[in-house]
Amino acid sequence: MTNIKFALLTVGLLLSLIPMTLGVQGASVNKPTYAKGDYWNYRSTGIMSQTMDFNIVVNKTSVKVSGHDCYELVAKTNSTSYIQTTTTWERTDNLGAVKAYSVVSSMGLKMELTTTYTQGNAMEYRFPLSVGDKWTDTVGYTNNQKTTIAGVTTQTNTTVRAKVTAEAVSQESITVPAGTFNSIKVKITTNLSANITQYLWYSANIGTAVKTLETDTLGTPDPLDDQTSTMELLSYKIKPQNIGGINYGKPVSSQGEQTNFLAVTIIIIVCAVMVIGLDIMKAMKNRIGQDPGRSRSVAAQMGVRPQPPSRPSSYQDQYQQRGRAPAQRYAEQGQDDYETYGNYR
Repeated sequence: MTNIKFALLTVGLLLSLIPMTLGVQGASVNKPTYAKGDYWNYRSTGIMSQTMDFNIVVNKTSVKVSGHDCYELVAKTNSTSYIQTTTTWERTDNLGAVKAYSVVSSMGLKMELTTTYTQGNAMEYRFPLSVGDKWTDTVGYTNNQKTTIAGVTTQTNTTVRAKVTAEAVSQESITVPAGTFNSIKVKITTNLSANITQYLWYSANIGTAVKTLETDTLGTPDPLDDQTSTMELLSYKIKPQNIGGINYGKPVSSQGEQTNFLAVTIIIIVCAVMVIGLDIMKAMKNRIGQDPGRSRSVAAQMGVRPQPPSRPSSYQDQYQQRGRAPAQRYAEQGQDDYETYGNYR
């Protein structure tokens, strides 16, 4: 019986883990909330055949740009050949870039690039974010580039319009120099070039990507023309956003998660009822199967006076021959003996 109870409890536990696991895999994450002073350090490789480190800091948490509430993020890069500072304004609702201003200085050369989105925004994520989500956006932006060298300034303007397609393809555990993170892998493509694909591994624990990978096949048969650039998180520091802790990507309660919880509860209740039922059956079997010569029947223990089987002829003959009781007390004598010994002799 103990083995049966253990088996039932084990099966119930294993079955309950199935919907719980499915719920984790299908969990969604909310948009992050940044605080002033939050920062992330990255290392990029493959861009212009260089390896460089840069730091992104949240400079402001509430800036109005093109009618949107935005964060102001400042990224600084110091390499051996140039210095670059980029300020980006990202929407607080989806982290999409609305505007960016970049300054690059190198050996007397200064280049300023301003990117302004006139349609849509550089929306790399859509919140709540979960595996299987797909979204598209048509974006239009202008690039204003000003270059100064030897005191001479030139300016160029370009306008770009593109269709961006993104998909949250999988949930992965990824290891970077900053540690190991659970992440949602996002794939991004544009119609500007079918040869360029970008991947981002978004982690709810830090509120942004822990890694990016961009591939460009250049559309040529020569594999040496292929280019790959990566960016990985080195370290980070983020501040709590509320009393409950960091509010980066807090899981979203969904109908699927509620259904999984209900399924787990039902499974546990059913197994518990079966175990209790087995205990009751065991107790009844032990009582009913006890030696009648050692204790009274279940009915007698409950205060019910049992009736002896109807065997008047043989019983009367038995007691008349032995002379133990007058004939009119046969039934009463038999009842007393039955309660005492549990059966007729």
